[in-house]
Amino acid sequence: SSSAHIEYHSRIIAQKALQRDLIKLGNSVIIDAHDDTKDVFALLNNTFDYLNEVSETTSKSTEVKISDLVKDQIEKGIKIFNGEIEAGLQTPFEKINKATGGWRDSELVIVAARPGMGKTAFILADCVFSAVVNKVPTAFFSLEMAATKLTDRVLSMQAKIDSSCFNINGLSQSDISKIMAIKKEIDEAPFYIDDTPSLSIHELRVKAKRMVSKYGIRKIVVDYLQLMSGTGGNREQEISSIARGLKLLAKELSVPVIALCQLSRAVETRGGSKRPLLSDLRESGAIEQDADVVSFIYRPEYYGIEEWDDDERSSAIGQAEVIFAKNRNGGLIRTRLAFEGRYTLFSDIKDDFEYFTPTEEEVPTPKASINEAFGDDNETPF
Repeated sequence: SSSAHIEYHSRIIAQKALQRDLIKLGNSVIIDAHDDTKDVFALLNNTFDYLNEVSETTSKSTEVKISDLVKDQIEKGIKIFNGEIEAGLQTPFEKINKATGGWRDSELVIVAARPGMGKTAFILADCVFSAVVNKVPTAFFSLEMAATKLTDRVLSMQAKIDSSCFNINGLSQSDISKIMAIKKEIDEAPFYIDDTPSLSIHELRVKAKRMVSKYGIRKIVVDYLQLMSGTGGNREQEISSIARGLKLLAKELSVPVIALCQLSRAVETRGGSKRPLLSDLRESGAIEQDADVVSFIYRPEYYGIEEWDDDERSSAIGQAEVIFAKNRNGGLIRTRLAFEGRYTLFSDIKDDFEYFTPTEEEVPTPKASINEAFGDDNETPF
C-alpha cells in the first residue's frame, strides 16, 4: 500500500463516521418524538446536547491564550529590530518597504488602477524581485494575460529589451545576447504562472493549496479580481464573496495574497485631480472592507498631464504615483516611482514624495537582546 492521498482517505473515513452518528441521532429523535410519554423539552435538550458532542469531535480547538503569544511576538519584534528577519516580503521599492514593512503574511493586498496604468507591470516587477533576487517561491494567477505574454514582459524588464521586439520587430542577435546573460537566474527562479481563465474562488483555493504544498509558495498574486467567478445573486454580492474568499485564503495559508483590481470610470469623469479614491473601487465596497492594504497606481502622463498638480516644477513624464489609501498595519504613504514604458518597468527614483515626513531625527539605537527582555532564565517577565 501507499501513503499517497492518506489525508484525503482519512477525511472520507471521518465523514462516514459522522454520517453514521447523525443517522443514529436522527432515528433516535424520530422514535422518541412518536412516544407521547416523552417530555418534548427534555427531548429537545438531549438532541442539542448530542449535536454539540458530535460537532466538538469534528472541529479542532483553535483558541489560544494571549499570554502564550506574548513571548513569541516579543522575540519576533526583537529579531526585526536587529535585522535578523524582515517584517514582511520586501518589494523592489525602497519607500514602500520603509512605510509598510513589505507584504505581510495572512494579509490581503489590493493594487487598483484604471486600465493602462501599469497594474500588471507593477506587480510583475515585485514578483520578479521576490522570485529572481530573493528566491521567494511565488505563484502568479493570470486571468487576463497568457503565461507567454507575461514571460515576454519579464524578459523585457530584466534584459532591458524593448517590449515590441517580442511581438512586432523580433529579436536581434544583440537582444538574444542580453537574454542569455540573465537566462540562468530566471531559470532558477521559483516563479510559477497559472493562466487558467475565469477561476472561481474555490478553484483558486485548491490550486493555491497544492502549490503551497508542492513548491512552498510564500506569495500569491491574482491578476485580476473582477475576472474571477464567485457566488451571489448579483455582481456586487459575487465580488464580495470573491474578496472575502481571498482574505480567508491568505489567513488559511498564512501568505500574502495580492489581488489586482479595476477601478470604476468615475476616476476619468471626475473633474480636477484624477487620483483614485477608495470610493472608486469597482462594483463592491467589500473589497475595501476585507483588504488589509489598498493601494492605487496613478500616472498623470496617461491623461496627457505633464506636471504634478502638487508640484508644478516637477515633470510627471515617465513617473507614476503609488498611493496607499488603506494600510491596516502600517502607514499611509504616497510615493513616486519611475516608469519606463518601453520595458513596462517600475523602479525607484531619488527625489521622492510622501504624505508623512519624520519630525524626529533617526538616532541609532543599540540592538535589542532577547535575554534582556526575558532574563537569563528565558522566562516571560509578565
